[in-house]
Amino acid sequence: RVSFFHYVPFLHEEEKEEEKDKNQEEVRQFRRVRRDKKTGVPSKYLTGARNRSAKAKEIKDTAEKYKKGQYIDIKAISKLRSQQDDTDKKKKTSKSGRRKKS
Repeated sequence: RVSFFHYVPFLHEEEKEEEKDKNQEEVRQFRRVRRDKKTGVPSKYLTGARNRSAKAKEIKDTAEKYKKGQYIDIKAISKLRSQQDDTDKKKKTSKSGRRKKS
């Protein structure tokens, strides 16, 4: 008679502990990052934003959609993020355009 179940040897307590230690070594440890108090989003993501809470909301919504496997409109997100950008966008001029004309 053939059994469909294979035999698994019993592990002693010491072997179990060693196995736990091995598994803990494999887990990567990351440094904790500073987070925004209101939103809980890492503050690095919110630097340079005009409206921090709106940017945090967009980041959280996108993360939630990603976790659920829903569609993420990348074009709309990039547009929102560029609108949130606080840096001044000045029109670049060529050298001849900057030169004073006399």
